[in-house]
Amino acid sequence: MGIEAASEVTSAAAAAGAKDLIPETSGSFVWGNDCSTLFYEKLDASHRPYQLWRHTMGTPTSEDVLLFTEEDERLWMGIDKTDSGRFLILSLSGKQQNETWVMDLQGAKGAVEHAARALSLVEKREVDVRYSVEHHGEYLYIITNNFKGKECLNSMLVRAPIASPGAAHWEVVFAYEPNEQVKHLTCFRDAIVIHGRAEGYAQFWIYTPPKAATTTAATSSSNKKEKRKGQAEAISEELHTKVLVTHPESVYCIYGSHNRTYDRTFFRYEYSSPVTPRQTIEYDLKTGGKTVLKQVDVPHYDSSRFACERLEAPSAAPDRRGIPLSVVYKKSVLPQGAPNPAAPVPVFLTAYGSYGACSDPSFDSNRLALLERGVVYVVAHIRGGGEMGRAWYEKEGKFLTKKNTFLDFVGAAEHLVAIGLTSPDRLAISGGSAGGLLVTACLNLRGAKLFKAAVCDVPFCDVLCTMSDASIPLTVVEWEEWGNPNEKRFFDYIKSYCPVTNIQKHAYPATLVLGGLHDPRVAYWEPLKFTKKLREFIALEEEGSSSSSSNCSSSKAPLLLKIDMSSGHFSASDRYKYLREKAFIYAFVLGQLGVTE
Repeated sequence: MGIEAASEVTSAAAAAGAKDLIPETSGSFVWGNDCSTLFYEKLDASHRPYQLWRHTMGTPTSEDVLLFTEEDERLWMGIDKTDSGRFLILSLSGKQQNETWVMDLQGAKGAVEHAARALSLVEKREVDVRYSVEHHGEYLYIITNNFKGKECLNSMLVRAPIASPGAAHWEVVFAYEPNEQVKHLTCFRDAIVIHGRAEGYAQFWIYTPPKAATTTAATSSSNKKEKRKGQAEAISEELHTKVLVTHPESVYCIYGSHNRTYDRTFFRYEYSSPVTPRQTIEYDLKTGGKTVLKQVDVPHYDSSRFACERLEAPSAAPDRRGIPLSVVYKKSVLPQGAPNPAAPVPVFLTAYGSYGACSDPSFDSNRLALLERGVVYVVAHIRGGGEMGRAWYEKEGKFLTKKNTFLDFVGAAEHLVAIGLTSPDRLAISGGSAGGLLVTACLNLRGAKLFKAAVCDVPFCDVLCTMSDASIPLTVVEWEEWGNPNEKRFFDYIKSYCPVTNIQKHAYPATLVLGGLHDPRVAYWEPLKFTKKLREFIALEEEGSSSSSSNCSSSKAPLLLKIDMSSGHFSASDRYKYLREKAFIYAFVLGQLGVTE
């Protein structure tokens, strides 16, 4: 049963009058092979999915069967089906390790047959080893960062027979390429789309698994033992090839769309760039042809009036790493391009830089409010993010290398000033959540000497205190991102950059601090605490000295705090309220940059 059959199962259950109420779930569920059985998750006290249950439709929940419990608080449970619809996938995921179990649902009919199916372990968990699983044909296809004890930081694609999926039976599909990151798969009956990254951008590769050729090779005669041994290590390059999907612009963003029909020969994906509104494109897996099915309509927008390009800035860290910058602007503001400005212009610089998340250069119609007023919009792809591969995050932007994230952002800002694109009195910065940590840390590093205005949106700025309290939901999980401050090396390092504990004796720019009363990720007291500490320091400095050069902030640089009494971590869910909040932020920034149009 393919994924498209899930809606048919749901419709069948509805038609049968099923009204089973299952309380206290995570909200995630997966149908069995028909409408008789449902698999779902339950949450622990920290709202972490940790139990897998099986429910038979039409029976009381008191008869539901517990199939799996995950006690390790660092691992989050997830359930899904393979694209083929054949296997239930139970994934236990952490930042440094994971484990996957599968249940073969092929041919299962009715509650009794579903109850007879059991979970099978693919490969047991191991620290610093991650893998994910998909199914195609007679194999499980596995993306892993460790093959036979060798680290493959950007991951590689292997496969194993369904009957013996453990690491001892993994076969190389494509040899490890350090400059290509493999992230996940979308499987169709006749092809597999490999999602990954290369050269700082998301990529798709189309792979057509061999059929008869590999079957023949796998069943070769006993007098060819040496040949079979070689095939276990690496399958013939002639049989396994992949084709890169190309795109019309040099700066762009792509991601897979809804591909729920396993038997289709077309792959749908979303494409945009900083100047091109989002398009839904259908790619012919057989011919390579593309068809634009839809483009988001942006009234009164003319893409020919805008341009985008990629620059590189040296980090302010000692290694001076090159940091990619995505720049978008109105052509009339920079007629010779971003590297050749006639005079400094207003710049809005933003970044995220944590969890390996990628800030890919996509289109945002809200951004036009800045671009139309002559502001240049820049996204810095700093370390801690995943734009340049896994090492960009894992080796150079987390734990005891986290300061690289902040120094990369400082280096990006200093570079924009150095090339004459902007000046400190025309430069605004912004970041949210971990990006808010970034901004508040950079304010402590450079202050008003480099920045004119700053927006700190739900900033995770009290890192040391929050990470020291294991009773706060998510704290234990976050130790694998920031480190556990109960260990001295992490305590000392986090303390050295934690924004709340590192307010400096220098002038700060105009600062807008935002928070949400119901934020479960960054509690409202973190932005409150940062604002209070900074205000207290300002007051002490102004009271202790009449010299403006020693003041922490001048009276002309406002420090504003705004707590939304109804929203959580992701701001307002109401579209119009969200736009009003965005307008409020932009008005603050434009006012500080002196843009009055």
